[in-house]
Amino acid sequence: PAPNYESRQGYRRAAPLGVDADYGQTFSGSRGESTVIADVETGWTHDHEDIRHKALNQFIGLNGAPYPWDHGTAVFGELIGEDNDSGVKGIVHQADVLMSSHLGSVSNIPTAIANAANAVGPGDVVVLEVQCYSSAPSPHPCEYDPAIFATVQTATAAGTHVFAAAGNGGNNLDSAAYGGLFDRNVRDSGAVMCGASDGSSLNTAYFSNYGTRLDAHGWGFDVTTTGYGDLYSGGSVQTEYTDGFSRTSSATPIVTGAGVMLNGIVREAQGSGLTPLQLRDLLTQTGTPQGSGGMIGPRPDVRAAIAALGLPELSVGGSLVPGGNVEITLSGSAGDTFQLGYSATLLASPTYLPPFGYRYLGALRSTATGAIGAGGTTTLSYPIPNNSGLSGKTIGYVQAAVRYSSGSGTGTLTNYVPITIN
Repeated sequence: PAPNYESRQGYRRAAPLGVDADYGQTFSGSRGESTVIADVETGWTHDHEDIRHKALNQFIGLNGAPYPWDHGTAVFGELIGEDNDSGVKGIVHQADVLMSSHLGSVSNIPTAIANAANAVGPGDVVVLEVQCYSSAPSPHPCEYDPAIFATVQTATAAGTHVFAAAGNGGNNLDSAAYGGLFDRNVRDSGAVMCGASDGSSLNTAYFSNYGTRLDAHGWGFDVTTTGYGDLYSGGSVQTEYTDGFSRTSSATPIVTGAGVMLNGIVREAQGSGLTPLQLRDLLTQTGTPQGSGGMIGPRPDVRAAIAALGLPELSVGGSLVPGGNVEITLSGSAGDTFQLGYSATLLASPTYLPPFGYRYLGALRSTATGAIGAGGTTTLSYPIPNNSGLSGKTIGYVQAAVRYSSGSGTGTLTNYVPITIN
């Protein structure tokens, strides 16, 4: 098997480096469960060792060679790379995927987009990993085309989330040459338009299209993912990895993954997800601001978005040393009741407990019940054994089930948090 490259996936890390997918995945519904992502482009090694668990044979629409190139493989590595001890880890690795190919022909792009939009439903996702060309400064986002714009607008109006690459022309989409077609005051497809930054830097990449139509950005350089083989090859296209995937093609799956993760968390916590416009606003209003260069929007910040949503959330503090005290704080809405659970282990596969979502804890060793205080938080304190052998170890994990006293939904399971002794 390939080496484990998760440590190279900086775009998963906490802001400002990444979108904080590592934190987000501790919440119920964060891993892409019950979401279908239809990818519009071409070039998937659908039986690649790190994506076959979701991608194998999931082609729709136009038929062609199963894997002529690496592009789609790399996109899927960022999104659904399998959660195991080798290769990469996708931001939403439990999402289902569909592949809608344009067969390498620009003329087929409208059909491929329509095929993708027709194959998914409300709460699902279409990813436009394509750029288009016309008499206007090119390449540009494909929604410049009226027919594609109409398809995207119809999809978002029906509740499908669309994430679109802004394209790699270095063009200002606010230019008069585009006739106002990227001016949201003129028209708005509802899609999340994605630009690219200089990899881990927040500055606009020289090649990224830019302008007020862009909503968010991801890494445009040095993305570690599946495909190409310049980082590792086990001797076949099914075992290749790269650390050089780039441009708005690499940026768009990062933004998409953050969006899918947040929508899944909200759906589990409140009983229904966000609308496309609500999710787009959440990404733009809570992200890490971009650096210098033309406007590409912020880099999504899952942790900040969760905080802005006000969902029940656990944190651990206190004097985390042998003989000290661990303080577990639950934030949420005053009056909500909770049951806090503690376990020495996490489950290899989460257990679904309707209507609260996914429990990640193993066998419970202890529980506590109560209600969130008038200030919106409750803190519980527990002694840590005075045992020097505990230093540097994670002694267990906590997660809470919260039942709402009012508002949307019945209740939810919070994030899980490790208790690590210094």
